[in-house]
Amino acid sequence: MNNKAHPPFPMHPVRGLDPHDTFCPRCGKPDGHKTFGVVMKTSLTDGHKVYASKGYEQQVEENLAKQGKLALIGTLTWQEVVPGAPIPAPHMCQDCVIVVRQMEQDIENGGVFFACKQCGMQGIIKADTHYAKEVRKQHDLPAPAPVKVVFNTCADHVNVFQPKKEAQDEDPAEEYGFRVL
Repeated sequence: MNNKAHPPFPMHPVRGLDPHDTFCPRCGKPDGHKTFGVVMKTSLTDGHKVYASKGYEQQVEENLAKQGKLALIGTLTWQEVVPGAPIPAPHMCQDCVIVVRQMEQDIENGGVFFACKQCGMQGIIKADTHYAKEVRKQHDLPAPAPVKVVFNTCADHVNVFQPKKEAQDEDPAEEYGFRVL
């Protein structure tokens, strides 16, 4: 076997192959796969977790730098993942792939992506809603240009689905407490 083409698993001195179940990084559903070898993890400065096989941490850092994420690296401290702890798969499950493709299509059709700072909720406001039309109109962003709205509080995104107030001179951005990124 050519070790350059297929490097050996980073074996643990006690646990051997040290298998870990994997799950979809989007929905958290177990995907039925396993990783083998000692797994290390670290956090970027924006809070995202990064995983690597032991001995490959430097390669992962170099790849992050190539992706333009050098500012997020800071000083990384790698730690071994708890034995047997599940880890995110490097890909989404098929159900999530379908959902994400539909969301992309909804945005291309004039929908608006939204996120809430308070609760972390994310989703799409459908193109045929008054709110999506107003956001695109006020910011001169016709479809298929992507649009993202960030709500500061949960009350702000709950208000999106209430009937429109009659004030004609109000900016929807101020009325609903969002900002377009």
